[in-house]
Amino acid sequence: MSRDDILARLRKIKSLADHGEGGEAANAAALLDTIAAEHGIDLDAIDAALVSDHVFKTGVDGWRQKLFCQIVWCRDRKMELYSCRSDRRTRGHDAIKLRCADDFFVEVVAAFEVLSRDYDRQRKALFRAFLAANDLLLEASADDEPRKPLSDAERCLLEDAARLSLGIEKTMLRKQLTGA
Repeated sequence: MSRDDILARLRKIKSLADHGEGGEAANAAALLDTIAAEHGIDLDAIDAALVSDHVFKTGVDGWRQKLFCQIVWCRDRKMELYSCRSDRRTRGHDAIKLRCADDFFVEVVAAFEVLSRDYDRQRKALFRAFLAANDLLLEASADDEPRKPLSDAERCLLEDAARLSLGIEKTMLRKQLTGA
């Protein structure tokens, strides 16, 4: 086994030690120390080879940037993130830059893609729920064209909105007058 093969193996084990759960992480850390000592490899050399700069385009939408940062910090509370522009033509900061291992970056981006889609779906349901709680939904009139049947996704959105609307307090537009 060549030195490059050993380093590649150690990188995988280090990733498991850093991001694994419970006993899995502890076992990986012990194995990492054993193999590194066996081959006379400094663990700092593995860290240096693992880390590189990554830029993730979030767009200028604040919730996307906050969600990405939250995902990163839940996995590594010491990670330093920097807001940046993805290119010179961009107005405002539309990307997040971080220095981390490739596998960590891939994991965070995958989590972001799944969570941002679900957040967007739930945000739409919350908007409908807010409209329903404040009596702002429009009712169909006799002049409206007949609607096609709802898709499963539309039905789920309406069910979620109905559940959410039960917990939303109606906004009072006018103060109620009390007294005699």
